[in-house]
Amino acid sequence: GCHDCHLHEFQFPDALITNNDEACDEYKYFNSKEGKKRLKELGLSFDAVCPNDNMPVLNSVDVKIGKYVENSPAFKYIYDFGDWWEHKVEFKQIIKDYDKDYPMVLKWKGYCPPEDCGGIEGYYELLNVLNDPENENHAEMLEWSRMQMYSEEYDVDYVNELLETALDYEPIAWE
Repeated sequence: GCHDCHLHEFQFPDALITNNDEACDEYKYFNSKEGKKRLKELGLSFDAVCPNDNMPVLNSVDVKIGKYVENSPAFKYIYDFGDWWEHKVEFKQIIKDYDKDYPMVLKWKGYCPPEDCGGIEGYYELLNVLNDPENENHAEMLEWSRMQMYSEEYDVDYVNELLETALDYEPIAWE
């Protein structure tokens, strides 16, 4: 449901993979002596940004996540660093005689929030406004959400079509 117009990252135990050179440079900076000093001045720690100081930060343009998925049947995917959509991706079951050459969504929970709605708090506020026709912002937010192509239905068939065509996927031979 995301439009892939924001930064994202995959957090594996042995690597962090993100889609932007600037983000890679930023992580490297904040992992440097100078960057850690700056974070301390701001009252922050690098651990809040990256859980492992020795973890390589790689650009998703250059790296496929397949080899990292093989070593980690669960990982985090963060989308939109401003809204901070954090997803936990888990493999619950390996299907031995899987007849597809791409991953599929088999189970989901909830709808996909629209882009730029302000994170989880903003999404809940949007839902409150959309569900209250008497709210003074109802018409404006309804129009905005339609412009965002927001839908209260999760179209799993469409999502799986995207996965089939969008990913260069090599099946994992798990035993």
